[in-house]
Amino acid sequence: MSVDRVACPKCGSNNFATQARCWSCGTPLGGGAPVPASVGAPVSAPLSVSQANPATAIWACVALGLLFPFLAVPVGIVFLMLDDKRKGFVGWQAILWGSVGTVVQIIATMALSSMLTGPLLQASMRSITQMQAQRQSALPNDQ
Repeated sequence: MSVDRVACPKCGSNNFATQARCWSCGTPLGGGAPVPASVGAPVSAPLSVSQANPATAIWACVALGLLFPFLAVPVGIVFLMLDDKRKGFVGWQAILWGSVGTVVQIIATMALSSMLTGPLLQASMRSITQMQAQRQSALPNDQ
């Protein structure tokens, strides 16, 4: 079962063909039944996104991706599902930095484990040697 869609002439958002107004910006669409002005609450103006700083969004993606890469990729996928191109760009940035953060965390984990492996092996070998020495000294000498 397919559903007809109409793109908003003002913002480009994807709308059902039966809608009278765009869900995103409220612009009247060509299809659908007109909504009487007296019915329902007054239509408020949409929030202005033009004041948003794209650099802030990118830095937020960098921070999210490097600190919590396991969250950045799903958040990016959700942003890709939205109709706004700017939010899609933020989604791609979140996925990119989530992938970079995953690689950085894997490399850091490998480096840390390789640094700790030597001292831990030496400590365990010392304790094994001490236990063997104690066991030898506790045995009676049958000579």
